[in-house]
Amino acid sequence: MLQVSDIFAESSFRVFADGLNGGGIIKVRCVPSGAKTLTNSALKKGDIYNEAIKSGAKGLPFLKVLDDGEVEGISALVSSLDSTNKEQLLCRSRGSYHFTERSSQSAGLD
Repeated sequence: MLQVSDIFAESSFRVFADGLNGGGIIKVRCVPSGAKTLTNSALKKGDIYNEAIKSGAKGLPFLKVLDDGEVEGISALVSSLDSTNKEQLLCRSRGSYHFTERSSQSAGLD
């Protein structure tokens, strides 16, 4: 997992803003071809969500990066990304992104 807190430091996405203001961090996990193979249900309620919660996440907001580079997912999260933040995120990793918010106590990268 890659830490991407800096990309979302000024985010209007309240979940991330509140987490960062409380000393948390934001991490991203790239799942190659995940946009094609993972259903929204699996991300919202399934094993992936459950594993994130077990790892200390408070939730699992997610984005899917489509073949054309467009991003889809939770509308509040998608709309919080300006072109610079989106490009920074895409440069760090490719595929489907799953975000977890963790407290500063477990800030080590996986």
